[in-house]
Amino acid sequence: MANAVKGKVDFTSGDEGYSLQFTTNGMCALEEESGETMMAFIQRLEQNAETDMSMKDVRILFWAGLQEHHEGITLKEAGRVMTGVEGGFMGAVALYERALQLAFPDAVEGQGDAPGKAKGKGPQ
Repeated sequence: MANAVKGKVDFTSGDEGYSLQFTTNGMCALEEESGETMMAFIQRLEQNAETDMSMKDVRILFWAGLQEHHEGITLKEAGRVMTGVEGGFMGAVALYERALQLAFPDAVEGQGDAPGKAKGKGPQ
């Protein structure tokens, strides 16, 4: 279930409840871990989505989204959470795509698209 006002997506993995939300702190954690800006990371991830998607990058993005509500979760633990999501890997991808849509509704081409699909200026 999503909370569109806060950009939070609640889900279960195994028997546990989790929340995915791309907040300032989570995005900064992603930038620290990846060495890239959030927007550059997302754009690169989307450019490689059909031909050479990096599992490591997907896990980093998912991990960053977990930081706000599950502080201290490790990358390895985030990978386990992804594995337990209904639909497995693709289910986890759908969750972070939804959370990104909620986090960046006005910064993208047509409301609701992921940030990497933006045709204009992204968030400043």
